[in-house]
This record gives sequence, C-alpha cells and structure tokens, in this order.
Amino acid sequence: MRGMIAAQERDMRLAERRILGVLPRERPADFQAIVDALPEYQWATLLTALLRMQERGRIELVPNRTTIEITRRALCDVRDAAGYSSSMPSAICRVRSARLTERGA
Repeated sequence: MRGMIAAQERDMRLAERRILGVLPRERPADFQAIVDALPEYQWATLLTALLRMQERGRIELVPNRTTIEITRRALCDVRDAAGYSSSMPSAICRVRSARLTERGA
C-alpha cells in the first residue's frame, strides 16, 4: 500500500513538472491549453496537480466564465541565518523574509 502511495506521489510530481514546462512565464495560460499540451494526462490529474501547485504558491488559478487561467508566481531568493539560499514562491518568500527579519537574521 505504501509503495502505491509513493508511486502516485511521484506521478503527481512529474505531472506538476510537466505543467510548469509548458506554462508560459510571461502570460497566463488557460486550462485547455494545458490539456492540449499534455494529452497523456486526464483532466482530473491535471486539475489535482494544479491545485497542489496553487496550495504551495507556485501558480495562481483564476476561474472565469469559460476557463481557468493559470499564471506562474515569481520565485524569490531567501537566505537563512547560515547564509544558505533557497528559492520559493514570492508570497511565501514575503512571510519567510518578515520572520527572518524579526529574528535578526
């Protein structure tokens, strides 16, 4: 059972990477463009991957009357107290930067 869950998680991460690979950086894409670019995935898999990425702040989903617009969120670079750098979505970055500033990092 645990092996099956690990395989599903691996497949979902692959779907997320594939979506990011076809998602334009400069402008929003609509859901149908993602479906057309990745015909090997079912709609439910793509929607699940998109929702996971939205929860982690990687993308923004904006529903309108006819489709869902998908926009990449900018990543920023944050250094911790030890000087290690990591990239994270800008919304998370602002919160993390504020916490590090409060601690004097």
